Amino acid sequence: MDWKLELDTDVSSHFDVAIVGAGPAGSWAAYRLAEAGARVALLDASHPREKPCGGGVTGRAFQLVASAVQALDLPVVSVRTASFAAAGRAAGVSFSSEERAAVTLGVVGRQVFDGALLAAAARIGAVHRAMRVTAIERTASMWTVSAVSERVTCDWLIGADGATSLVRRRVASPFPRSELSVATGYFVRDVSSNEIAIDFDGVPTGYVWSFPRADHLAVGACGQADTVSAPSLLAHTRAWIGRHVKDGGNLQRYSWPIPSLTESALRAECPAGDRWMLLGDAAGLVDPITREGIYFALLSAEHAAASLRGHSPDVEYVQRLRDTIYDELIRAAQLKARFFRPELLALLVRALNRSAHVREIMADLVAGRQTYAGLRRRLLGTLEWGLMFELLRL
Repeated sequence: MDWKLELDTDVSSHFDVAIVGAGPAGSWAAYRLAEAGARVALLDASHPREKPCGGGVTGRAFQLVASAVQALDLPVVSVRTASFAAAGRAAGVSFSSEERAAVTLGVVGRQVFDGALLAAAARIGAVHRAMRVTAIERTASMWTVSAVSERVTCDWLIGADGATSLVRRRVASPFPRSELSVATGYFVRDVSSNEIAIDFDGVPTGYVWSFPRADHLAVGACGQADTVSAPSLLAHTRAWIGRHVKDGGNLQRYSWPIPSLTESALRAECPAGDRWMLLGDAAGLVDPITREGIYFALLSAEHAAASLRGHSPDVEYVQRLRDTIYDELIRAAQLKARFFRPELLALLVRALNRSAHVREIMADLVAGRQTYAGLRRRLLGTLEWGLMFELLRL
């Protein structure tokens, strides 16, 4: 597809591409498309805003957006250590050097991070419309996207509007409850650190987390939506804060759904069609074990922008996702059923305490350096034969 060679500053109501949702996926797709000369509308009345997630951004995610945000002084907390708890025992891993910690895993508030990407997209020519989209219609030649008092038309429609995506409901079908996780918890104000904490005790198919931000902690719990309830997760979170956070009384509650697809759902997922695409959470691009999705959201935006320059954008986009993201998520989904078994989690903590090699692997897994594809081979390569036999048998 040939975009105009120069940016078009006309802000009329027709665009080459309209993107619903200005989170990381939508804003980064808008940036890349506007950079290529497309006329892009970014439609979202809520962003930038805080979001109930840890806010961990891996080194590979930062690298994707470095060209747009490297000049900004983002208040990123570099993670030095991570602790894991299960069966009443705990173990820690370290991001040992300053260089490794800085490039491996950082934590930043979503309002700040998302706002930086949105501002970058606007600077390069994308048009941000503060529209709360209420209706989407299709004709033979274009899409019409409407809010209460305004509308835009476009040749291509991109849905980057999260797990409950309106675009997804229009072009496909919503995620069933069995394919969603619930994330809920508290921002603990005026407390921070350089450690992330993951506690698996008492949360079926999920965990409690604590991620440090510049001036607060993001503490929450997540679990599969059809097996746990938000009130029970909040209770676990509140109890964890009471045990681990000194002076943690200034709490701000949050809650949010997160896609957490099974292997069969991932294999059946169709994230694009005739003049439409789904990005990030709207396409189910979230690790079903860790529930991390920022990197996959940004990478899907890269793939969408590149595919829209081709002759068959929807086909190319699906193939790019199959070749990269979906393969990794399918491996995670295959592992998930065994991973959350209490006996395996207890053994994992024991392994972390006993083996420096296992601690290094876990550090790389958390930071996105270690993929699931090579995980088994690397575990076997540690030569901790008895320990690896136990881990891989469960």
